[in-house]
Amino acid sequence: MASVKEGNTKKARMHYGNKSIQVEEDITKSELEEKKTIFMEKNYNLELSHIKEIEKHTKLQITSASWMDERKKRLTASNFGLVYKRNPKIPVTPLVNSLLYSTFKGNKATRLGLREERVTIQEYIQQKAKQKVKVKVENMGLVVDEEVQFLGASPDGKVIDEHNNLGLIEIKNVLHNKEMT
Repeated sequence: MASVKEGNTKKARMHYGNKSIQVEEDITKSELEEKKTIFMEKNYNLELSHIKEIEKHTKLQITSASWMDERKKRLTASNFGLVYKRNPKIPVTPLVNSLLYSTFKGNKATRLGLREERVTIQEYIQQKAKQKVKVKVENMGLVVDEEVQFLGASPDGKVIDEHNNLGLIEIKNVLHNKEMT
């Protein structure tokens, strides 16, 4: 890690001069600590009723401004893989920037997935019916962990069977003519 940092520093000095690597504080450490405390209190010290309201008001998911806003404040299930599989030899800054400042609004694959989601859920319900299991699937919004409130997930649905057993469903549609495994 030090060699990467030193290499970048030498390159910066060579191209832009010694002053190019000078770092100036935006705010003092005490100001940063105060801002962090305020942010943590406001966003991760929520009453159960507020957590339930977040889930209720974000059921439209990607089309909901509230869903986007609340997700930005949390490490979500969608990001767990990125964090877990991160190569420790690569600087963490790009990952942090993508988690905090991503402007990703979807692509062809995600738009197709969203379009086909309801159809796939109906197919799931029909498949369960063939197995003599009656289920219904309800939309879900952002589910914030009650204990660790910086964690969240947006399942594609809550599955409820005829005995009121609960489960979650996450849809991943296969693109093009790829074979299912």
